Amino acid sequence: MANVQREWEQREFIQNVQYNLMKVADFLNKFDTSTRYRLASVNEKLVKLERQLDYLEASVNGPRGKDVG
Repeated sequence: MANVQREWEQREFIQNVQYNLMKVADFLNKFDTSTRYRLASVNEKLVKLERQLDYLEASVNGPRGKDVG
């Protein structure tokens, strides 16, 4: 009877470990998806700011390659 009880406890422990590993994997997948989305959003904002900065620099510096004078 003790062997049956021990086996049952071991199986229950293994099931708990498997369940928790699945929860961790699910969390990591969701975290990955969320992080990729947020990084893509930040990248879009940076590209927009870089374009605006290029435009402002061109406006302040004037056209390059022309003689002023």
